[in-house]
Amino acid sequence: MSGSREFANETLRFRYDPGTQRFVLIGRDVETGDGARGTGTTVSSNYLTGRKITEPYRYDKTGERKITTSTKTEECPVKTPFMEDAEPEN
Repeated sequence: MSGSREFANETLRFRYDPGTQRFVLIGRDVETGDGARGTGTTVSSNYLTGRKITEPYRYDKTGERKITTSTKTEECPVKTPFMEDAEPEN
């Protein structure tokens, strides 16, 4: 996680491949937002299925509950690089 008012959080998901005895990247979750405004976007990419889900959100007036404002599903590349070859999002 990085940032202060504006933030970014990235989670990479790996699976162990017993055939190669290495870990492969199977998914990535990225959340960006503005803490002062209480808004943000989450993007979840599944590299096994080739499915990406984007969900903008805002917090309720109390600031305690995240409310998804829309959901967009689209295709993403089906790729499974090895752990040491995985690159962070730009």
